[in-house]
Amino acid sequence: MTGPDTVRCDLLPEWTPLDLARSVEGGPLVLLEGTDLRGQRYALVGWGMDGQVCSVEEAARAVPDRPDVDGAPPLLWAWVGSLDWDGTARFWRPARCALFQWDQGLLWWRGALPDAVGHRGGEAVVAPGHGTGALPAAADRTRAPGNPRRARLLWDRASYCAAVRKAQRHMAAGRVQKMILSVPMELPWEGSSLLLYERLTAGGPPGLRFLLDPGDGGGALVGVSPEPLVKLSGGKVQMRVLAGTRKSVPGAEAELTGSEKDREEHRVAVEQARRDLLSVCRPKSVAVTAFMEVERHPGLVHLASSLVGRLTPGAGPGDLVRACFPAGTVGGIPRREAVALIEALEPLPRGWYAGALGAVLPGGDLDLWLTIRSVLHRDGVVRIRTGAGLVPASDPEAEWQECMNKAAHTLAALGGELGED
Repeated sequence: MTGPDTVRCDLLPEWTPLDLARSVEGGPLVLLEGTDLRGQRYALVGWGMDGQVCSVEEAARAVPDRPDVDGAPPLLWAWVGSLDWDGTARFWRPARCALFQWDQGLLWWRGALPDAVGHRGGEAVVAPGHGTGALPAAADRTRAPGNPRRARLLWDRASYCAAVRKAQRHMAAGRVQKMILSVPMELPWEGSSLLLYERLTAGGPPGLRFLLDPGDGGGALVGVSPEPLVKLSGGKVQMRVLAGTRKSVPGAEAELTGSEKDREEHRVAVEQARRDLLSVCRPKSVAVTAFMEVERHPGLVHLASSLVGRLTPGAGPGDLVRACFPAGTVGGIPRREAVALIEALEPLPRGWYAGALGAVLPGGDLDLWLTIRSVLHRDGVVRIRTGAGLVPASDPEAEWQECMNKAAHTLAALGGELGED
């Protein structure tokens, strides 16, 4: 018999992580694609729930120190979950999971595979009537409706621009250097969360592609995060900061790199990230390894920088998360003052937006990404939120347009369009 912690391995099957997720949907479900750990690319599908905790520290204590199977990737034993903007956390251990190890051409799984895929004669197989063969053609599954639906904006342009000007008065008074204001909106969605995931991730965009649904009725987080909050592996910390954005059109790269406003926004964000690392890392280990590079994502161009550090003795994953959460690129600088101003100016609580999600791995390693370019699917509605970074030189109308540019790609994938009614 196969117990809940029995681990097996075989060559990669013909079916995909999405096929497997479809065969187990209906309860707690996690699907992570695009994660890169120690130079290896993985996709994780986990289903069911075997334990739940409310902090990164608790998850780190609950994960075994090391896997009990030689060669098995540590991600098989990870706890997965999310932190909301206000720091509320929930992580759980999938009762069963499968791990696609792309670079090695291997499928690992813990516990039993579902009947829809199964295992036969030394290979993982798709049962008749399930998996790849039963799914419609990709073009049919991801095609947007013919008549776009208009998203309902939950903050109007005039009020947003007025809030930008108020934020700039706080900057002029020296209370904050930079902050992000975000626009909430919503769109009806009659399909499943997995169909939503397939639409948003069509084409395999860079970043972490994810679906996270605890199965408790609170909704599913779905999206593609372009920016890690933080990665921790064997005591080594990595950060990748994105700040400064343009719509991807001819000439966008030159305009972005030549914009003093965007360059200043980026410099401030990198300096904050550096200070965050210095608070928990050995001082001489903290370094900016790449500065103000151009990074392209679907529909957008960003300025990006990379930082590294090594945790000080006695510091753990919880200390690291507290030092850099919420991220300066989605909150503001100084952190406390910017968060208070955001909560005073924005029309609705952020909830999931600008929080983080991902995995806590054996040994306390972390792979956490920002919940941006993401949506919450609940009760037949997709809730979307996009933000823009404000500095003293910001133009309110331009910041509004940046929020709309960021939302446009997501809405187009869902057969929606922007509306300002």
